[in-house]
Amino acid sequence: MTRTELLDPLLLLGADQQHIVTRAQLRRLGVPSGTIAHRLRPGGPWQRVLPRVIQLQSGRLTPHQRLRAALAYAAPKGRSARPGEVLLTGEAVLAAAGLPSAGHPADLVGVDVLVPGPRRVADRDFVRIHRALGAMPGGFERDDGL
Repeated sequence: MTRTELLDPLLLLGADQQHIVTRAQLRRLGVPSGTIAHRLRPGGPWQRVLPRVIQLQSGRLTPHQRLRAALAYAAPKGRSARPGEVLLTGEAVLAAAGLPSAGHPADLVGVDVLVPGPRRVADRDFVRIHRALGAMPGGFERDDGL
């Protein structure tokens, strides 16, 4: 596999997901663990945002990247969340929807994510996990994928 063959799907995935990916997604694309570690080194082109969540660029996260990273972190380990399996909640969903009363996503201190009750995931950095007491409520998807 040439370097170009490796990077083309990676570039497409990164662009589609606002440059936020999981380690499992990279491994499924055939990116070796050593390459991931090398690119995540201090001063490298990628950065670890949360456990298992990687930003395919350096620099600060945009507000929407923070929301996407929170959803990726709360997803079941090793795979992407299915629609409605993890949901933004609280101010995060209001800000993402663009409601003026919620403020701008950049003003959010934390991102609240609702997960099924039995899921084993904990609060981390800016992500606050909330557990559904019963079935997960119905959610909706925006056109931009959040």
